[in-house]
Amino acid sequence: MSQREANDTKHSFLILGANSFSGASFVRHLRKKNCTVIATSRSKQPDHAFVPYLWDKNGQDIIFERLDLNSEDDSLENILDKYTPTHVVNFAAQSMVGESWLHPQAWMRTNVYSTVRLHETLRNYKNLRKYVQVTTPEVYGSTEGWVSEHRNFNPSTPYAVSRA
Repeated sequence: MSQREANDTKHSFLILGANSFSGASFVRHLRKKNCTVIATSRSKQPDHAFVPYLWDKNGQDIIFERLDLNSEDDSLENILDKYTPTHVVNFAAQSMVGESWLHPQAWMRTNVYSTVRLHETLRNYKNLRKYVQVTTPEVYGSTEGWVSEHRNFNPSTPYAVSRA
């Protein structure tokens, strides 16, 4: 996102997976840029100690909506209609690499199937200016040192496959 986009208060951001470490940190960054932010997560909003965007007093104006992308297509559409965000950033994912070996179908449901449904909803959403899909370094497999984003994917766990 360019500095101009972040500073343009006409933009509003829908952040999916805002309770994740990365998602919560990105929400905090956007609030420091005085952007309007609608934060969503499948889980309830946790105690402020665990969510960086609530650490600052200006974080109190974050709009939080609970949303499970696995089962609440109507809720997603209602959020889009109600707040009309111009930018959507998707941090939402089923993580926990080790557990993905036990029930890989749950990871595929959340990280693949629900993401496809999200994309279908956004494809028909008229106010969207930019969409960003966030993934994980796990998609590159075992590596050493810095990895270029242009490197071929080499996932080695069900979690990494579902995020690739």
